Amino acid sequence: MFFMSVHISPDGLSRISATRPVIVIGCWLALALVAAFIAFGPPSTPVGLNFLKSGTTTELRLTGDIESEKAKGLLAEVRSHEADELGIPVSVPEMVVIQSDSLTVDDPAFRAKTEQVFDGLIALGPDVVVGGVNYYLTGDESLVSADRRTTLIPINVAGELSEAIDNTERVVEVTTGPTGPTASAL
Repeated sequence: MFFMSVHISPDGLSRISATRPVIVIGCWLALALVAAFIAFGPPSTPVGLNFLKSGTTTELRLTGDIESEKAKGLLAEVRSHEADELGIPVSVPEMVVIQSDSLTVDDPAFRAKTEQVFDGLIALGPDVVVGGVNYYLTGDESLVSADRRTTLIPINVAGELSEAIDNTERVVEVTTGPTGPTASAL
């Protein structure tokens, strides 16, 4: 019996491709159809057999027993428990930024605007803003930028995340004045 040895090499493949282009194009098309069939199923396939759709999602989440997800859950649990023990509402930390192109925190006009915004935030009440501080209350230099033209007002917005989002909208209303933004909520 006569056996012919087959040697597949790049030269051999390119020679076959050059001498039989219709066959090569047909093979590529067949491969693309098989891949589409595997990914999407036949045109009248129910959603349950659609491998691509059943294997993908638009939801962003970690799968498995991830340590950071466990820690996140534990932190939320502890935060809620501490709030209950202390008799204070659960809150989400936020920062309000007060910034000027020309004034510094040492200027009386800058101080007046910062205190006006802070007083407006606290006036929203504990159902919206649980509490906060500013540079003029604490003297904490970490709340002031190196060029002294920016200061932070850390606040705690009341509620779990979904409620705090609604409350943050009220915070933003306080930080905008009649001539446009006077501060930015981050």
